Amino acid sequence: MRLGAAFFLVLIAVVFGIGLQPTGLVEWIWSEPPTLISRADALCANLWVNGARNDPALDCYLQKDVARFCDVKERKHLANTFTLYMSERTAFYDKIKDYQSGMSLGMAQAAAAHPEEDTMHMVARVGRENAERIVDEDFRKAWKLHTILDQDLAKSVSMLVTAGYISRSDFGWYPGPIVEMAFEDVKTPERSPCWKP
Repeated sequence: MRLGAAFFLVLIAVVFGIGLQPTGLVEWIWSEPPTLISRADALCANLWVNGARNDPALDCYLQKDVARFCDVKERKHLANTFTLYMSERTAFYDKIKDYQSGMSLGMAQAAAAHPEEDTMHMVARVGRENAERIVDEDFRKAWKLHTILDQDLAKSVSMLVTAGYISRSDFGWYPGPIVEMAFEDVKTPERSPCWKP
C-alpha cells in the first residue's frame, strides 16, 4: 500500500509540477525567471520592447547564428523566448482592447454630458484623454514595431526543424500557435547537423 501511495504522490508531482507546464514556466512559477543567455542576444536583445508584439526580436532569434541551436541551452532559451513572446503579445493586445473599451465608454459619457459638442471634436478629446490614461513609452515603441505575420514566423521555425536544429520536444507541452503551425506537415531530417560521430 505504501508503494502505491508513494507512486501516486510522485505522479501528482510530475503531472502538476513539471509535466503540464510550458517549457521554462516551472522555474518562473516557483522561483526566479531563468537567466539564460543566448549568443544571439548581442544582435537581438535590443529589439525587445516590454509589452509589445516583439516580431522583429523573435525573427532575429530564429534566423541569426542558427548553428547555436546545437547547444541545449540555446534551445531552452528559444523555448523561453517563445513563452515570453506570447505573454508580451497578449499584454499588448489587452492594452489595445482597453483603449477601445475606454473610447466606447468615453464617447457615451461625453455625448450624455455635452450633447451640443461637435462629434469630431468629441472623438479627438476623448481619444486624447484615453491615450493619456494607457499610453506609456513602451506602448509608443510597441506601436511602431514592424509586424511579421504568424505564418512567416512559423516558416522560420519550420526551416530550423527541417534543417534538424530543433524538434517539437524542445518547446514543452504547449508551445503556442506559431510553433504548432510550424510543425504541420514538416519532415525532420534523418540526421541533425549537430550530430557528431
